[in-house]
Amino acid sequence: GDAASAPPATVLVFLTTACAKCHLVYLQSCWPRALGATRLLAAADVLLYVGCLASDRTRFKAPGDGETQIAEPRASPWVDALRRLPNRNVSLAWTRWNPGHQAGAIAPLLVAAREAWLGGYEWVVRANPDVLFLDPAPLAARMADARSSLVAWVCRLPNSYPKWSSIPTEYFLNTDVLAARVDAINHSGWRGGRSSRPEFVRDIAEARTTLALDAATRSGGATLWAAGSQPNLCRAQSHGVFHSHQACRRSVQPSDPSATARAIEAAAACYAARYEDARALACGAGGCDGKAAALHRHYRSRGQSEGRFFGCGQTPVEALAILHEEMRDAAAACYAARYADVRALLCGSGDCDGKSDALHRHYLDSGRRENRSYGCSEAPVEQEARRKRQREAATCYAARNADLRAKFCPGGICQVVALRRHYLRFGVREGRGHYGCTPLEGGL
Repeated sequence: GDAASAPPATVLVFLTTACAKCHLVYLQSCWPRALGATRLLAAADVLLYVGCLASDRTRFKAPGDGETQIAEPRASPWVDALRRLPNRNVSLAWTRWNPGHQAGAIAPLLVAAREAWLGGYEWVVRANPDVLFLDPAPLAARMADARSSLVAWVCRLPNSYPKWSSIPTEYFLNTDVLAARVDAINHSGWRGGRSSRPEFVRDIAEARTTLALDAATRSGGATLWAAGSQPNLCRAQSHGVFHSHQACRRSVQPSDPSATARAIEAAAACYAARYEDARALACGAGGCDGKAAALHRHYRSRGQSEGRFFGCGQTPVEALAILHEEMRDAAAACYAARYADVRALLCGSGDCDGKSDALHRHYLDSGRRENRSYGCSEAPVEQEARRKRQREAATCYAARNADLRAKFCPGGICQVVALRRHYLRFGVREGRGHYGCTPLEGGL
């Protein structure tokens, strides 16, 4: 269809969150309309970076025995929110590691720079999900201007803040929302810079952002709008954009203990219905009424380690499987749109709906041998370059840690995914330094 034949996106909407509940509410209810309001943003790719804090674990008392339990954050609500967006290419970067507050705000940008997530795009729109695009037209109009390099909101520096020589001293760039041409970003700026108080630049996200976009700010193509004037606050609240932490918090209703208990009972009933062995063990020959505590204990003691799902609706695996199916169909459609002879052979004069399997078989049988490119994103040369960078980063990480090299590099060939996972789950906490071959600020 039209979506399949569309050219690759030139804009990446990069959303970042620390698992805040109101961020999820805004992403579900506000962002579908905001992204669909202009052609520029509707055609963009969307990447959501979710870095959960330890405080995002939910503590509650299980019905019956009143035992305090802890529920880990789940990816499935965020996957569901992404599926509501009108954009044809959406991705989720999920991690349970977050250095917190200012460092947590800059961490996704450091990771994006290291992993080259912005490669191939002309513009990146970086925003928190609780930033409301009430009217995205002013931002989209500036981005459409070939002379533009940056659209940002600025905050005046209080006199008590230290100054440093490498950027203008009268303002900060707001980090909650901005749009920049990718080739105008100096990614080394995310790591901080020279200052009379170096720790200040490292600790303040706005300071690092101002350094990273210094050249774009001075280029003559920057549009800088004044942020809100509330004392000691820097919030974008003009030109169709509104950001307020208080409004975001009000979007989440206070928790109701009785509602929480009812939700747990419903989740336990679904758990029993989904897993026959758990039902037999926890409920016996009778029904499962009043057995919510026993079912939840079964999940905590066994089900969680076995990859089971406690709750109703789609499991994370099921939700991701549906998303994968949609992406599979899109990849086949892009393959047909890229090669007219393949489209004519397999789809005739009509569209290619329902032809995903045939198109994929053609690629496996013939297209791969003919050096054709399958899917909607990177060409093979770009994919290989990215894989090479990932292999080099994993090898460097292992080379500095003999125990990891022995475990994850049998025969001298390192397991890239396993090493990356180890760093995110354990390496930072264990103080193993940076990941990759080049040290980045903050242990990233």
